[in-house]
Amino acid sequence: MSQDKTYFYTTTHDFKTNFSKYIRWMEEGRYDAVFVKRGREIVAFVMPYKKRMAQVIEGQEKARREGAGTPSEVQT
Repeated sequence: MSQDKTYFYTTTHDFKTNFSKYIRWMEEGRYDAVFVKRGREIVAFVMPYKKRMAQVIEGQEKARREGAGTPSEVQT
């Protein structure tokens, strides 16, 4: 199964002006995330909360399966 990601790039000014529209687009699934640029530099990466939390949980479960433990269990 392919997991193609669709990203949208915009400027800080445009993002501020169209914030609600971009959020709605991500909720609708049109885009997976928005990169916000100031000049040529990317200064922000915005993605839907549910999608991000799913990635965090998946990463935690993978670490647990691989025996990485939690940060409090790691000895330094």
